[in-house]
Amino acid sequence: MDPSPTSQSRVGTRAAHPSRGRGLRGWLMKRGGRVQTWKKRWFAVVGDQLYYYRTPSDPRPTGYIPLPGNQVLRHPFDPRHPDKHMFEIVAGDRRLQVRNHESFMMSAESAEELDTWVSVINRIIREVDSASCMHDNMFVDCIAL
Repeated sequence: MDPSPTSQSRVGTRAAHPSRGRGLRGWLMKRGGRVQTWKKRWFAVVGDQLYYYRTPSDPRPTGYIPLPGNQVLRHPFDPRHPDKHMFEIVAGDRRLQVRNHESFMMSAESAEELDTWVSVINRIIREVDSASCMHDNMFVDCIAL
């Protein structure tokens, strides 16, 4: 195995460049998995995955969040932290855990950015989950989505 920093930062075969695709891209704060500190990360929606990078020019993602089968929770605004407009991606029907996360907590800079991210992510989850259910002949179960 190649011990170079590039090979260690690779996320399996799920590498996607942040400038590829037509999905939503931008800065969010992300709370760490093992160490619960907040770090600024560049996020890019590519297909049905949400990739995150240290910078927009990074060739490989730092990590990714699978969206199908999961849910987005919008956290209430906290006046003690006016700069944090938080949402969380949590396990839905399928298991979410990736690396050191059981859920992913993010924060947008404004309420408008929060609305955009939550709306786009929810649309992807609904579209992918609906397509999956119809493919599996479980359309009746999908109506609840």
